[in-house]
Amino acid sequence: MALVEGEGREVVQRTGGPVIGIDLGTSFCCVAVWRKDGVEIIPNENGNRITPSCVAFVDSERLVGDTAKNQAAMNLQNTVYEIKRLIGRKFNDPTVQKDVRLWPFKVIEGSGGQPRIQIKTEQEAEKLYSPEEISGMLLRKMKQIAEAYLDCQVRDAVITVPAYFNQAQRQATEDAGAIAGLNVLRIANEPSVAALAYGLHKDCLFVEQKKKVMVFDLGGGTCDVAIMEMGSKSCTVQALSGDTHLGGVDFDERLLDHVIERQKGRDTSILKNPSRLTCLRRACMLAKHELSSRHSAIVEVDANAGQFVSVSRAVFEELNRDLFERCINKAKEALEGAHVQAWDIFEVILVGGSTRVPKIQSMLKELFGGRDPKKSISADEAVAYGAAVMGGMLTQETTSQLKDLTVVEVTALSIGAGIGGCERDTEEMWRMENVIQRNTALPASGGTTLSTASDNQTSACIPIYEGERIMCKDNHFIGSFLLDGLQCLPRGQAEVRLTLNVDLNGLIHAQAMEIRTGRMSFATFRGEEARLTGDEIRKMEEEARIYQEYDEVTRRRWEARSRLEDKIYQVRRQLKMTAPSTNAGRLLEENVGRLMSWLESHKVLPTVEECEGETRVLRTLCAAAVGIRFPDP
Repeated sequence: MALVEGEGREVVQRTGGPVIGIDLGTSFCCVAVWRKDGVEIIPNENGNRITPSCVAFVDSERLVGDTAKNQAAMNLQNTVYEIKRLIGRKFNDPTVQKDVRLWPFKVIEGSGGQPRIQIKTEQEAEKLYSPEEISGMLLRKMKQIAEAYLDCQVRDAVITVPAYFNQAQRQATEDAGAIAGLNVLRIANEPSVAALAYGLHKDCLFVEQKKKVMVFDLGGGTCDVAIMEMGSKSCTVQALSGDTHLGGVDFDERLLDHVIERQKGRDTSILKNPSRLTCLRRACMLAKHELSSRHSAIVEVDANAGQFVSVSRAVFEELNRDLFERCINKAKEALEGAHVQAWDIFEVILVGGSTRVPKIQSMLKELFGGRDPKKSISADEAVAYGAAVMGGMLTQETTSQLKDLTVVEVTALSIGAGIGGCERDTEEMWRMENVIQRNTALPASGGTTLSTASDNQTSACIPIYEGERIMCKDNHFIGSFLLDGLQCLPRGQAEVRLTLNVDLNGLIHAQAMEIRTGRMSFATFRGEEARLTGDEIRKMEEEARIYQEYDEVTRRRWEARSRLEDKIYQVRRQLKMTAPSTNAGRLLEENVGRLMSWLESHKVLPTVEECEGETRVLRTLCAAAVGIRFPDP
């Protein structure tokens, strides 16, 4: 995370025209608008209500959408798709490296470790594009589709992202909107706006009795699950779970690998021919779609050579069994995060094209005790529909039925500060003090009191982390900021009040104030450096569960060491004031020096028993020394 001094980001103001809602998907985009007290899904120039997330460069011409996708097989290296899997990520991200090996277009490392798409046509020299630029082309296309339909200029937009998109990915999406000439009023979470669409469609938002629903959003490249409470004109997120690199594209790749394996010994040229590989990948996607309504499908490998591979639904499900289980585990994690059971959920709402896979539906049905998930809203259009509803809410039209509707989001991970026991501690020994717990409603705020780790400390660099583990080294570093000008006082006596705030856009605002003097420092952390990926969040949550017992032991060790160290400092302070002259006093002084060296030499935390043993020795020596009082709590 980069550090920006000041009070934070200004609220984006409307320009006055219509507000469109855009679902910027991995595979398809969709645009909608709220007008005349209703949502209208806007068709593109071909009459299609969804547009492929595909951009092609043909000589001096740039194609976007259906036309780009239709010519892809003839222009592989200059046709870019699935750009959502790149946006806001670093080139060396393992998920990026995995995807790069599968794409026919070339992705290279640019400045600052950012990925860049390399395009070279016959009439133009080689040119590099950022993921934000490609996404901006898709968004501009959506803007043009809306302007043609509404017959007026469009500037304002609500753009949706997966709930588990990190700050860097959200910021990059907002930058793409700016590149497209859009005034981005809100970066909205996909499951939240999908719930809005469902609530408006079913009138659940307007009943007094609140009901809990689960939004299960599985698209081309991402999986999002949210537990929502709806009713009394409010839609409140209670828990989130997700994976920003899990979706229908991954199912296609598994089927593609299976077909290639079946062709071994018959045709070995597929992997060497990018054009054939692209055509085969598309054939696998079509077979996947067919398997949603039939029990078998034919994958066309090479029609001219009479090469076809028959795939049954059972085979497809077995190929993707672990991926399907990962999807269902997201639902289980969301239930756990909301502290509810499956029977507490009123309805499960399916969103995203990949929820049409029968196995996904049957696994969800099993999880919820035989209840069928709901398909009453269009899986492909629900997110854009909800984004348009949010756009209507932001217009604040008093005549609209959306008046007074509210949407409450939550934090995905706990946020806190790194605390060291003393100035010698390295980051490996820091503990994370949680300030804002995960799944806290936004805007969120929390505070804690910190104290100096050494005598006469005049400044404090406060590191901010996010995650679910006890030690900072096991969590993710967000950034740090400095509070200087502290009073020169003994260790632990200069106290600093740290306050963290997370706003509706997910930006983290920090404030530190020395309690005695009122001296303050402020910082806002923006997503200009890559933060957590969905995989990292998932890993943190899984590790937090696996290592819960280990973390509790670590917590007790850290607290025992801190108690011992506090006593050592207090005794040393008394020794400096009394200048021991007896043998007992000198023995105590030697022991204090030994203990400080002992603590410094520990590469790992000492055990609770070791700390308690040394505390007993220190108490005994203090009792024998003249004028030295053992610092009891």
